[in-house]
Amino acid sequence: MCILGMRTMSLMLGWVHLIAATASSIFLLVLICTYHSESYDDRMDKEDLFLGLGLPKVMLLFLFCVTDSVFALLLIKGIKEERHRLMAPFVYAHYVALGFLVIIIIIYFVADLIEATFMELVVDFIANCARFALTLLLIWPAHVLYHQMRLYPDQFEQQWHSDVHPADKHLHDIPGEMV
Repeated sequence: MCILGMRTMSLMLGWVHLIAATASSIFLLVLICTYHSESYDDRMDKEDLFLGLGLPKVMLLFLFCVTDSVFALLLIKGIKEERHRLMAPFVYAHYVALGFLVIIIIIYFVADLIEATFMELVVDFIANCARFALTLLLIWPAHVLYHQMRLYPDQFEQQWHSDVHPADKHLHDIPGEMV
């Protein structure tokens, strides 16, 4: 893939993360703010309202969503300004998320070894590995673009700021010939 494709895909990734994390933050904030509302006491159990998670876990999830929104904003700004240091929090946070996902896969695998049948073990392991692969695939453009910008800043700037398309560069190298 060319850098332009990676840039576009990384911008789309940043915008999707920003929209999803912001919408989730707003939803969770409404849930947190209405936790002590009397109208919820009459209609449903609070644990059902919080998806069975409880208030502390919902608050932690809210902080995660707000942090993800900030990191997505930094990713978008870093791509637009061609500054890899602004992209770093998003990329490294997702490295940490992938590490936690691997730990969760191992924990679930061990738990399934103890409690589940062989078929459940295989299905759960394949589903968890597919989740890991999808997460890795989704952050891959930002990862590649970040490392391209970090390792080859001069080449990156020349490619973006040149008036000559890289495929037509050979035409401009011939002396005396006008394009």
